[in-house]
Amino acid sequence: MMPHSTTQLLDYFNAVCSQIDIGLSLFNASETGYALTPEQIAAIAEIENVISVKDAQTPEHIQETRRLAGDKVLVCDPAEVRLLDNIVKHGDKYFMCSQAPLLLQVPGALGMREYAYKAWSGDMDGAKEAAAKVAPIRDIMRKWVTNAWLQHKLPLAELKAWCELLGFCGGNVRLPLRPLTPVQKDEMRRDLMSVGLIQTL
Repeated sequence: MMPHSTTQLLDYFNAVCSQIDIGLSLFNASETGYALTPEQIAAIAEIENVISVKDAQTPEHIQETRRLAGDKVLVCDPAEVRLLDNIVKHGDKYFMCSQAPLLLQVPGALGMREYAYKAWSGDMDGAKEAAAKVAPIRDIMRKWVTNAWLQHKLPLAELKAWCELLGFCGGNVRLPLRPLTPVQKDEMRRDLMSVGLIQTL
């Protein structure tokens, strides 16, 4: 049974943090079955070696977490679609995510890196122009990956297939998940070709 009270959560994190001498980062994801409130994150953030939170929640939740805990820990919005806006509005100098930097970029076309670095250097017009080039690739990722997460599905077969098409290690998923069919994989291949991530069939 998971602890759902702030007292139990604090007892747990205090116990963990007392046993380690490195920084600890929270990953606040609803997929785990329980999401921390901004107030709970703020309470946990009082522990000395809690240093950051990847807050995979709504923009409103993230904003409140920034308000309550942003002076104690780094608060990261893991949505790439909001990264540029977060740099502009909140001065974010970090991005803690999972697959986006790997799926949206290939050597010679590092769109995320380009728009982030332009924004960090103050070139906002250049950043917006570079970010616009990422939008079609983001649409493809939404089709295959992001929408599945939002529907509480595990798009692991899609992630493996995408990575394999980009030249990373792919492979099959384990049951009860199923791999993409040849037709689906061919559709994904053509989608990635259409936005320039891969060049050949």
